[in-house]
Amino acid sequence: MEPFKLGIKSAIKALKRKEFSPGELLDSVLSRISSVDPKIHAYITVTDEKARERLESLGKLSSEELPLSSIPLAIKDNLCTQGIRTTCASRILENFIPPYESTVTGKLLNAGAIFTGKTNLDEFAM
Repeated sequence: MEPFKLGIKSAIKALKRKEFSPGELLDSVLSRISSVDPKIHAYITVTDEKARERLESLGKLSSEELPLSSIPLAIKDNLCTQGIRTTCASRILENFIPPYESTVTGKLLNAGAIFTGKTNLDEFAM
């Protein structure tokens, strides 16, 4: 099975069993995004470079230390992510780059998650 097809629990178990590396999981997810997203436009912003930097920065921290260690996640574009464009799918905010992290995304980062980008939604989640 392709790593991108796994849910979070299954991916965590597979990483613990060393069925693939965190890098292979991230590569699989990013490859799937690049092959499918041009057709379906699920992402407003893809952060593949930031995701790779994040994976590298996580280093060898274990899943006991970080429960979501090396798990790639997409974030809805209405949640502020420090340094990553957040538009709420609106032209009004098309160039907004938050100087702060939202509580929920901060908690995900503290748990070891890797953001693959910001996903589309109805404008301002209406």
